[in-house]
Amino acid sequence: MMEVLANVVALALGLIMLGRFLSGRSDERFKTTDARFVAMREEMDRRFETMDRRFDEVDRRFEQVDRRFEEMDRRFEDVDRRFEDVDRRFEEMDRRFEKMDQRLDAMDRRIDDMGERLDDMSRRIDDMGRRMDDLCTRFQDFKDFTEARIEDIRGLTSERITDIKEVVLART
Repeated sequence: MMEVLANVVALALGLIMLGRFLSGRSDERFKTTDARFVAMREEMDRRFETMDRRFDEVDRRFEQVDRRFEEMDRRFEDVDRRFEDVDRRFEEMDRRFEKMDQRLDAMDRRIDDMGERLDDMSRRIDDMGRRMDDLCTRFQDFKDFTEARIEDIRGLTSERITDIKEVVLART
């Protein structure tokens, strides 16, 4: 019975360490992100809060198991039946942990996918900035060229008006 109790305590400590690991990992992952990704970080924080609530549910279940172990101490004649109950509960917990592992793996993949998408967005924003810079330069060149051509035309027009005035004055 002490061995089973020790296993329950070890399992609870493992859950606590897993929660700390996951919390630290999310903090490290998003500390260095750009301000453009704050909204994404807040979404991830909400997801981790949901996961924390799930861990709280598991902790409550462990408290229920602990109370049942105390009851086994008081009613020793039911030890064999209680051990079978505990074994079934551990099997169920194993299945639940397997489901949690699958969910965590899925979350890891989603986080990686989101990171890739954010990197892609950042590259696209940088590309747009370069394109805008190029367009501004081209526009300035076009403006300078147009102004020079307009000045040339104005100069030619002034010369032609002067030529026309001279012709008109010479005939009169």
